Amino acid sequence: MNINNFPEEILEVVFRHLPLKDRKNASLVCRDWARLAFSRPCLESTELILASSKAADVSPLENSQRKYRFVCLRMDCDGFGTRELEGIRSVMCKFSCTIVRLRFVWDIMEGPFNLKLLLHLLELVPLLKELVVEDCIVNQYDERSLVPRVEMQSYPHLEKLTIPSCLMDNTQFDVARLAPNVKVVNLCTTGRHLWTALHLIGAQIRSMRLKTETKGIFRQLWEIEPYSLEKLHLHRLCSDLMEPSDLKLNDVVVFFSQCRALTVLGLELQISCSVIQLIANTCPTLKSLLVYEIEEGWTLLNILQQFENLKKLAIRVAHFEIKPSGEDLLLPKLKSLTLDGVEFENPFDFFHNLRQFAPGLQSLQFAQYDDSCNETYHLTVLKAVLQLKLPQLTKLILFDNTSYFPSHVFNQFNLFPKLKELRLAYYGLSAWNRSIVVPGVEKISLDIYELTAFQLRNLLKMFPSLVTLDAVEPEDPLNFGIDDLPRTSLLCDFNVRKRGYNILDEWAL
Repeated sequence: MNINNFPEEILEVVFRHLPLKDRKNASLVCRDWARLAFSRPCLESTELILASSKAADVSPLENSQRKYRFVCLRMDCDGFGTRELEGIRSVMCKFSCTIVRLRFVWDIMEGPFNLKLLLHLLELVPLLKELVVEDCIVNQYDERSLVPRVEMQSYPHLEKLTIPSCLMDNTQFDVARLAPNVKVVNLCTTGRHLWTALHLIGAQIRSMRLKTETKGIFRQLWEIEPYSLEKLHLHRLCSDLMEPSDLKLNDVVVFFSQCRALTVLGLELQISCSVIQLIANTCPTLKSLLVYEIEEGWTLLNILQQFENLKKLAIRVAHFEIKPSGEDLLLPKLKSLTLDGVEFENPFDFFHNLRQFAPGLQSLQFAQYDDSCNETYHLTVLKAVLQLKLPQLTKLILFDNTSYFPSHVFNQFNLFPKLKELRLAYYGLSAWNRSIVVPGVEKISLDIYELTAFQLRNLLKMFPSLVTLDAVEPEDPLNFGIDDLPRTSLLCDFNVRKRGYNILDEWAL
């Protein structure tokens, strides 16, 4: 079918999803495409990115007929002068009536976050609906860098906020005053100045995402009245909920019982199974959960059966003894399972039961970190994993940075008929039989300390359907080089990253 025969409405949707550079190239094809590529709907979805280092000359924007709704201001140079500030100000003034989303990125390593500058720019966009603040350098908040006499104004149209720690920990920043009608909050904080603001706006929030690195600060959360709460993501809910006898659990029960519309709940728990049982009785709609430091692994799984909608589960630092007889477990909707640092009395017993109580599992991540265990134990666990019969499994992640991956077991991956993505993080790869072929896998990610070009060549032969090969550069670059692999660009997309980036996904809600 000729694309020119598509209705103009469909072409506008296509152009709307193109980056501005590609849209510009498409506009050179013909007059109709030039008109549609820069039509009003397309222009409204385009984000204007302006860096402070290049803000001195904004004359092309002054004559522009576009109406930008999304603007990104990247502060990437220290000590920008009057001309740069005037350039940024003129852009904000020009689009002040159309901007609904502002992304303010602080990318200056030398200086602390400039709260006064952010508030000054917000005065120019009174109709702003969404504010996203990013601190690329992850500056730590320092009370000594306070700017005196910072005045906070209210913006009643602000409905969405994304605020990093450098702002939430600032005593002069008042999120409740800034956005009195906010409905969606995504906050990172150490918790020093968080709860007063949330108490003022808690009853109207629909979606709340809190992330903190400080233990024991969630105890005041349970006093918020979450009548309108529909989504809740909590990170590091740790030391303030330890035993059912704790009086704070009464507030927790009341909190969850008020979340009538709560459909997506993510918790990170370092608490006893008895507390998890209490939460299961109160909020059975939970869909994603992370727990760690659990001694009674089978007891935990038995409790989790009460969460009928549980789709994503991560267990870190836990112990599984032999499965008690007479207990039939079933997690029918579980799609993703992460096991990090989990010890088994009998690995084959656990993974044999896994295929029974999680038959629809699509993603499995298993990581071993315990250096005290001998190599035989690690190999036994790996064999137990590879003998799983999970017909729906599409993604498998295996991590063990203390040992070599036994390459002769590559053939076991053929037991997973729908496996498309494989990720390995090991110290090295042992020798293997070249006749092994795994036709189904399309993407492989490798984080191997001792990786050679010879091994990569064999991997390309072993996985004929490979579309993407993603590798981390080994410690010894003499054993590895892209120049030694001239055929990789013809067979698949080949990406090499510098060491220090972990291929394993962080468990995020």
